[in-house]
Amino acid sequence: MEEQASILVVDDDQSSRDLISYSLGRRGFDVDVVESGAAGLKYLETRRPDLILLDYLMPSPNGLETLHQIREKFSAAELPVIVITTVDEGLAVVEMLGAGANDFVSKPLEPPVLYARIRVQLELRRANLEIKRNEERFRHLAENAVDIIYRFSPIKGLEYVSPAVRAILGYEPEEFMRNPDIVIDRRLPGSAGIGDMVFSASPPFVTRWVRKNGDVIWVENRWSVDSGEDLHAEGVIRDITARIAYDDLTGLPNQTLFRDTLAHRMGDGGPAAFAVTLLSLDRFEIMNQSLGQGHGERVLSAAADRLRNAVARADSVARWGEFRFAVLLREVKDPLAALDRTEAIIRNLERPYIIGGRELYLTISSGIYVGNPGAGDQLTEALRGAEAALLQAEAGGRSRTVIYEERMRESFRSRMEMESDLRRAIEENEFEIFFQPILHVATKRVQRLECLIRWKHALRGWVAPTDFVPLAEETELIHPLGDWIIRRACEGLARLRAAGQPELRAAINLSPLQFARRDLSQTLRMALESSGLKPDAIELEITESTLMGQGAEMLERMRELKSAGLTIAIDDFGTGYSSLAYLSRFPVDCLKIDRSFVGAMADAGRNAAIVRAIVALAHSLELEVVAEGVETRAQLDLLTELNCDYVQGFLIGKPCPERDLPALLNYSG
Repeated sequence: MEEQASILVVDDDQSSRDLISYSLGRRGFDVDVVESGAAGLKYLETRRPDLILLDYLMPSPNGLETLHQIREKFSAAELPVIVITTVDEGLAVVEMLGAGANDFVSKPLEPPVLYARIRVQLELRRANLEIKRNEERFRHLAENAVDIIYRFSPIKGLEYVSPAVRAILGYEPEEFMRNPDIVIDRRLPGSAGIGDMVFSASPPFVTRWVRKNGDVIWVENRWSVDSGEDLHAEGVIRDITARIAYDDLTGLPNQTLFRDTLAHRMGDGGPAAFAVTLLSLDRFEIMNQSLGQGHGERVLSAAADRLRNAVARADSVARWGEFRFAVLLREVKDPLAALDRTEAIIRNLERPYIIGGRELYLTISSGIYVGNPGAGDQLTEALRGAEAALLQAEAGGRSRTVIYEERMRESFRSRMEMESDLRRAIEENEFEIFFQPILHVATKRVQRLECLIRWKHALRGWVAPTDFVPLAEETELIHPLGDWIIRRACEGLARLRAAGQPELRAAINLSPLQFARRDLSQTLRMALESSGLKPDAIELEITESTLMGQGAEMLERMRELKSAGLTIAIDDFGTGYSSLAYLSRFPVDCLKIDRSFVGAMADAGRNAAIVRAIVALAHSLELEVVAEGVETRAQLDLLTELNCDYVQGFLIGKPCPERDLPALLNYSG
């Protein structure tokens, strides 16, 4: 049985109506019959059949007249009509098809032929209805979508655009369709309209547009091209400003949006000066790695909230890198006013943070660039000026604010060149490990080596570590550089041991950033395994400042390294902030007395007393002591008298490459 469908038969011939009704009824159709065109039209006022069988030859209104009235209300796709004719009514068939009939059958009727033609028309009707439903669903989605949906033709232009254009761009659909290029940002060479994208680029395409109110937004266009007879593209345009221009963690504008905002301010040409301030959270990278990313992110988020609330409504803030923020002070009287407002912001940021039940403190370094009205300042110049001032503040000991001066330009340029050279040097392996011997005082034998990095620049020659190590820490290039030092130091020590010095041990300096890394143990283990060394062959040197403020995380890190068999020394002891509480709490093996005390021992009784006290303190805690900077026999004799365990300095041997080291290993006194 055919799936039930309703059919209206309009025929003035009783025998024809009976035959059709009987034949189709057997097939499962729901058949209604009327004897005239007028009755058929009356029927359609209250009911809607799925198909009509309409006789052509009827009294007025005849079949053609009736069909005309049907088509005034219903399309051929909505309500198919099959015309019933006689064999000699050929012209009538043409006339009826022209008036909107879907098909025809001839009398005398043959039920199988009639059924086949009805089935085809019903299937076409179902397909047309499904297409219409899909079109209605699509239109409903398009009319209510938050994204802009469009159809574009290279000949006709923009043929359709959804109402979302109002919310995203501020234009009425008709306005935008008349001139879709009205949104192009002429200041940006890469800004493109829909027509520029769909037939000359590949999706997705991201560009910057300007809303009707002048706001700048970023949009992403995705489309597909139908290359048939009617060449056109259909696509979706999404506002991605939040993704492109805002930082996910803090919700602050990012560098992209801040640059746009600053460019607009600089283009205003107002009478007042403006200021760009860069704020850096001092040593935040160490805190972040030590506390764990979750706690570090909470600190950043809290700092961002404070910053947002600390500036005036007209000013702008942004996240500027991992642990920096930027502030645009739109109107300032002079540099002093910019300094006052910046310091007020910093005081707010430096209040304690309660994170995970702990009280944490930050210090802030900042650099300020003040732009003068009418001076023709460039965007890049303003940002580089603030960066140069910030670098000057950090180089001066951090927790400082510096206002940019013209003389800083050259130092900033040099710093940028040095950073570029440093990156290249790491890639091209321009570094070398130098070893400095450390003498065991009691046996007068060299038992240890300190591993020191040296850089031979392709043009500048040897570059002092003090000139590039701080830069490596600031740029976090210390991570790849530090890993390289660990690997090469282990490889060099392994060769020296194999060459007849099996008792030698090596000391490797670690920066605070390196020591805070959670994968430090893994890096050391891999280097030891690769070189065939045991962990007790390596001593790790850290500074006193590395220990400060890290609490439980630092203690856990040190215990992890100690349990792996490594030893730990505090370098430059006496110059930092170590307390007896720290020495008793942390699993330290050795103290290295700073050269400033050793160098002045013979001339100042107080320095000698300090050295004596450090040695006594270390021995009472069962720690070994190394004195650095030993350059004279008198210093060595005094340190021997004070029971110092090890000495290091030019008297014993200067740092040298591995190939020159054998001559220094047999100390002759």
